[in-house]
Amino acid sequence: ICRQKFAAAYDRCVHTEKTCTTAEEKSAYMLAWMERIVKELDIPASLKEFGISADDLDSLVDAAMQVQRLLSNNMRPVTAEDARNIYLEIL
Repeated sequence: ICRQKFAAAYDRCVHTEKTCTTAEEKSAYMLAWMERIVKELDIPASLKEFGISADDLDSLVDAAMQVQRLLSNNMRPVTAEDARNIYLEIL
């Protein structure tokens, strides 16, 4: 589902020569584009850059699981273990 949404974003946002034809190519292009924006704007890509360590994980997961408006609008269910794994990936 996300791949299709990224492909639709490609169709709407890319105004140069459109070289991507498949949903996979379009979504990869959009992800790479967002990564370039993050780097260009010097947006931190790691929680460590905010002074967060592994010792903070339990409180982060607990807080994340309390934000019901985000959890209920997510495209798939998110468990506390899912949230912990996401935080571990960006730690």
